[in-house]
Amino acid sequence: MKYIILLLLTINTCYGQTLTGIYNIYFKKTTQGRTLEKEALNPITYSYIYSNNLSLQRQIMGGGVTAKDTLIVDEFGKVHDVNAKTYMPSNSFYFLNFTSKKVRIEQTVNNKTIAIKDSIPILKWTLINEEVKEIAGYQCKKATTENPSFGFKGKITVWYTEDIPINNGPHAYTGLPGLILEVNIGNLSTIRFEKLNFFPEKNTSIVEPEPSIAPLTFSQYQVIYGKGK
Repeated sequence: MKYIILLLLTINTCYGQTLTGIYNIYFKKTTQGRTLEKEALNPITYSYIYSNNLSLQRQIMGGGVTAKDTLIVDEFGKVHDVNAKTYMPSNSFYFLNFTSKKVRIEQTVNNKTIAIKDSIPILKWTLINEEVKEIAGYQCKKATTENPSFGFKGKITVWYTEDIPINNGPHAYTGLPGLILEVNIGNLSTIRFEKLNFFPEKNTSIVEPEPSIAPLTFSQYQVIYGKGK
């Protein structure tokens, strides 16, 4: 059975819990449908930690420049053509504060840093309960959304587990009754947790990273960088 929900962002009320993990971003195609060259298919790896209504995700491997394709991929939903090289993020982090309902994003692409600070997006999800699959040892259910907040206008499919009662997921994907373990952004890329460690009765201190530049809002980012999609 399929049905639509609009989940408001709520404060996670289950205190005394820590979740750590590793997830990868697997790039597949450009927005024009071209398959990426082999060098551009290498995943980007992030570390993940959640505790005390805070989430911090940091890029730890992958990214940089490859020489055989013609696009710039950035994680805010834009893919830009260039003449000779592929630029993947070389450094980035996502910091979410579920008490203030704010997200901070910083990312360096081709030696240029972009920062965003705004409200955590509220997404309209369609739950598809009859489909399930296992990811990282957890039974997951399917949900879909259209995602204008990050610039990508197509269908996004995610898989989430109710076995980990945390309203979070990779990047700024939130709003489901459990942790999102996989995000499929059209046929362009997949974000998937590979490892998870859940400690239901443990608290871990998470420190918000110091800002390196003044941040934009999502709307300001779209105005400045929205051309060329």
